[in-house]
Amino acid sequence: MILTDKEEIGMAASLLQEISQDERERARLRSQRMYEADRISDLLTAEENGATGGRTEGISIPSLFVVLFALFSMNTP
Repeated sequence: MILTDKEEIGMAASLLQEISQDERERARLRSQRMYEADRISDLLTAEENGATGGRTEGISIPSLFVVLFALFSMNTP
């Protein structure tokens, strides 16, 4: 099959656009995962700091609650 220069350029442009969209989508998903991981880390750090402070006051904070809260709230923007 012989393609004209115009057809070849069109096919190349289409492929490049598709690849660029895939890269943008991967970057968006990677960014979202990083945000969610940071949020969980922040919550666990806050829980740990609260538990440390609570131990001096005689208060215990269950870490399971904090992790579940982080997991359920990941789906909210």
